[in-house]
Amino acid sequence: MEQYYTAFHLSRNDDKLGHGDGRNIVLGETLSISETPSLCNTGLHGSVSIIDCLGYASGSHLWLTEIWGNVKTINDKLCGKNRKAIKQYGDVLLLIVEFAKWCADRAAKSAKSAAKAA
Repeated sequence: MEQYYTAFHLSRNDDKLGHGDGRNIVLGETLSISETPSLCNTGLHGSVSIIDCLGYASGSHLWLTEIWGNVKTINDKLCGKNRKAIKQYGDVLLLIVEFAKWCADRAAKSAKSAAKAA
C-alpha cells in the first residue's frame, strides 16, 4: 500500500508552480510529474513542519497537502510524484512577519539574560 504524507507548502503568490512549470495549484486537485522524484531537483515538494516550510518558501500562500508516489525524504522536506492541495490557508505574510518579530524579541531577551549572567 502506498504511503501518503501530509505536508505544508508555501507557494508563489500567484498560486503557480515554480521552476518553469507554471501549472496552477488548485484546492482539491492533484498535480503530478512523470519523472522520478529527487530532492532539490525534481518532484512536488513539501515539509512536514510548518517551520521547515518557511526555509523553502517561494511566496506566502500556505497550503496543506498530501504527497505520495515514490516519496523521497530528508530531515526538513520531502518530495513525490503527486501532490494534492487539501487545505488552502491563503496569504499568511502577516503571520510570517509576526512570527519573525516574536523570534527576534525572544532572541533579544535571551541575549540580554545571557549578558546579565556573564
